[in-house]
Amino acid sequence: MGLLEDELRTTFAARVTAPPAVDDPAGRAIRSAGRTRRRRATFGTTAVVITVALGGVGIGMLKSPWSDSGIDGGAVPLLTSPTAAAHPPVDVLAGGTIVTADGRVISLPNRATILSAARVPDGWLVETHETGWATLWYVDPAGQTRAVVDGDFLTISGDGSKLAWSKGGTVSVGDRVGATVTVTAQTTGTGLLGPIAFAGGGVLLGGSTKGSGYDTFDMWYPAKGAYKSGPRSTDKILAPTADGSQLWGLAGEDASCLALIKPLVLAAVQSNCDLDVAGVHKIFPSPDGRWLLAVGTERVDLYDLATVWTAKGPSGSWAVAGQNVAAWVDGDTYVLGGEFKLVQIDVGETQPTDIPVGGTTERFLTPIPSLGG
Repeated sequence: MGLLEDELRTTFAARVTAPPAVDDPAGRAIRSAGRTRRRRATFGTTAVVITVALGGVGIGMLKSPWSDSGIDGGAVPLLTSPTAAAHPPVDVLAGGTIVTADGRVISLPNRATILSAARVPDGWLVETHETGWATLWYVDPAGQTRAVVDGDFLTISGDGSKLAWSKGGTVSVGDRVGATVTVTAQTTGTGLLGPIAFAGGGVLLGGSTKGSGYDTFDMWYPAKGAYKSGPRSTDKILAPTADGSQLWGLAGEDASCLALIKPLVLAAVQSNCDLDVAGVHKIFPSPDGRWLLAVGTERVDLYDLATVWTAKGPSGSWAVAGQNVAAWVDGDTYVLGGEFKLVQIDVGETQPTDIPVGGTTERFLTPIPSLGG
């Protein structure tokens, strides 16, 4: 999934006033209930009322947005078809379906509530939104779904094994195995801030003082106990690094400098103000840490991290208006999705290649990030 968008969408996990168009894990971010915002990083699917096990203690019944009856039930199988006529190199969220890289089409009920999805080693995590509230669902390889957690903020670790969420003024962190989450730490007192990413051994908290976009950040380190307000940042933090040790963001006046931010102090440790990054609203590092993809409104820029701090411009740039959600296929290839089409770009190539996606006629095609392998 996972991060952030300012928009801060995947998975990258924002509070919302209405379900957005399918287009962004990471939380990337959106508003909800006029109060704070939650990361949209990667999440949502199924039907029923299910109890979530947290450290052996149930946290209540989660009513599925796909069930009007409120009747208790078990896992619900998804509808699948064996193959799509043309399938992409990564899994794709297409309206109410997941078109997988191996050609399956998984149908998801009540697609209007789906925000985003992430591929994890043991299946998928899908996030839904309903009435200003988000629910995370686990979809196993056999196509069955179970509720995991719900809250106003949700975020997933880079390998999909840990979750952080806030609910009723409490921020929780837990280890996930399938649909079961065991709470390992909790805290209160974060105010308008909620969990939006894992980084540097802690949890990045974000919130909005203006009701639109994350504009203030802090860190909580669960291993050190309860949250204590630290050095807050107003730099535009967009995503963790590929290894999760630091953060990518835009610093300086008008957010005009690409910056590497140290989580412990939430301050830039390296920056380059000679790059044209003022319009960047999403960042996607390659899984091997070699490349940085900076996505703006009308173009995508690719930076080589071996030279980015002295560079005067990107290593490559492509005009792809309308395709603003990315997922890396491998260290040299990524897929961009958004409105009307999906495109693949290979590092070193000058033109994107259109990717046909069979089994769907959806307007929005969103590549699903792969977490933890």
